[in-house]
Amino acid sequence: MNQPSQRVKRWLRARRSDRRIFLSPDLSFRDFCARVEARAEELLHSHPRPTIIAYRGASDASYLVNLLACWLHGSGFLPIDEKLPEAEQNRMLAAAGAGLLTTASGAILDLGKKAPRRIPAIVLFTSGSTGVPKTVPLTGEQIFAALAAAIRAQQIQSRSKILLSLSLFHSGGLFIQTLPGLFAGALVRFAPSGNGLEGVLLEEKGRFTHTILVPPQVELLRRGKFWEKLGLSRFRCIVTGSADITRAARFLLQVKARVMNVYGLTETCSFNVWTWVKNPNQIQAGRAVAGLKIRIVKNQVVLQGKLTGGKQFRTGDSGVLKSGLLTVNGRLNERMKVGALPVYPAEIERVILEVSGVAECKVVARSNQLLGQVPVAVIVSDGSRAPVELRREVRQHCHQILGRSRSPLQYRIRTRALLRGGHEKARAS
Repeated sequence: MNQPSQRVKRWLRARRSDRRIFLSPDLSFRDFCARVEARAEELLHSHPRPTIIAYRGASDASYLVNLLACWLHGSGFLPIDEKLPEAEQNRMLAAAGAGLLTTASGAILDLGKKAPRRIPAIVLFTSGSTGVPKTVPLTGEQIFAALAAAIRAQQIQSRSKILLSLSLFHSGGLFIQTLPGLFAGALVRFAPSGNGLEGVLLEEKGRFTHTILVPPQVELLRRGKFWEKLGLSRFRCIVTGSADITRAARFLLQVKARVMNVYGLTETCSFNVWTWVKNPNQIQAGRAVAGLKIRIVKNQVVLQGKLTGGKQFRTGDSGVLKSGLLTVNGRLNERMKVGALPVYPAEIERVILEVSGVAECKVVARSNQLLGQVPVAVIVSDGSRAPVELRREVRQHCHQILGRSRSPLQYRIRTRALLRGGHEKARAS
């Protein structure tokens, strides 16, 4: 019996008689357990031997029912978002080698493929930001090491109440709070997407203890009418994380929220490095979770431990490790070549955001006949300082921290929010 199957059996024994409401207002732990066991029986009847089982559906309770049923069956789980184009779904099925396909309606289709010699606990896909999305098979040991680290860092307990605001098809949505909360016996509730999240936060103010708010969600909530009344300060832990969280962290700290920055990758179960954010202008990825080692090899962050299956994993991110604390500068493939000097836009942006009066910043590359590329900083002022004064102080600060050779050649001051898509195009040009 594999590790996920054993864990699910123990979880079911502990939760079968639990009448607390779980996942949605009309679903108790007891009812959820019954659905998991019934689904596992259906899978066993259709395919007695373990294989990779694909689930095509939505990010809801059925996703978790099928995930736990697959693990109880001893099989691997392949989640496929039903919103994806059919061609993409078929590509994922073929790439993962799925033997069965299940749906939220209960249908089970035998795909006629033999099970691989080693069946992973789950098969995910990368976002495809570096090309075609890649398959990511994860073992039970990797997954449960990540869940234990997430539970310990966020102090998730059976009394915790978690508001799920990220899709379960997002590895962070699955591994950072959903599965840790599930196996800790916490109450877990799905939040509606878009503007519905604001309504839940207003209606259930003070009830939830944990949630994840990525920068776009923070920006959407902040632009609403009730930002100050959402009760975010009552959460014990609000997780955020991305390449650009300075602005989101600043807004969350203004309403006295307790903010945790998390760094991780799909290939390593998303929860790898974490820290509590105290100063939005000096954000570090933090320290590695227990059992995970960080090294910097040729400017690249390299991870090794249980979460990587014991192997060295090159993240593709540039970083600096100082006194055990990791600072991520951005993707290696995003770096500029200023003459012979590598320059990372994210590093420059972080330095500029330390200056009082800067609301937002984006660094883009501009062609230069002499140096090949030079960085140009586009800065949004918060209106508290004159543009000339702000430009002068930002330039001086960059020269002091980065040196002249790595500082932007130009500083463009604006008084309105940046249009992200335009600057991404500018960076690529």
